[in-house]
Amino acid sequence: MAAPGSKGVAQDRRPGHRLADCQEWGEITDSTAWIGFDSGSVALLDAGFGHRSAATETGAGAFNLAVGEASWGRLVPGLGAEVKHEIALDTGTITATARAAWQHSLLGAPSQTMAFAGTNADFSVQGASAAADRLNLGLGLKFQTDTNFTLSADYAGSLSKNSNQHSVRLAGMGQF
Repeated sequence: MAAPGSKGVAQDRRPGHRLADCQEWGEITDSTAWIGFDSGSVALLDAGFGHRSAATETGAGAFNLAVGEASWGRLVPGLGAEVKHEIALDTGTITATARAAWQHSLLGAPSQTMAFAGTNADFSVQGASAAADRLNLGLGLKFQTDTNFTLSADYAGSLSKNSNQHSVRLAGMGQF
């Protein structure tokens, strides 16, 4: 941050640490009696922890920002279902998948306490609040040839009342 009339720019050299993991467990059961589709349940756990030490910027005089120590966490379990269908062709196999999972966030949004060096008044900045409930959708189509070449297309969506996120992935892979 540059302060009017100052010759420097505020710098922040505080250490920060983050630890995050997203795990997915599932069991696909062969249900050939249901027109050749395999189906199964999916369990998800998205968890993370972060910590930032207290620090004060330097170089901007009264506009130096003092940032308090903060820790935050993320814990989002979920349950869902997935169906998969394979079609054998003369040249390879086509696999179609569809899944839906509901996730619920158990922790709130992070916050950070700050103050400018020229004042004694603290203020807090609240982090973006993730939706407590969201629906994750996924669709996939994969063609795998008998000659070790694969083409795939996937869609992933996360839908909630606060925000929607969508992604599409196209991939090709060959082994030789």
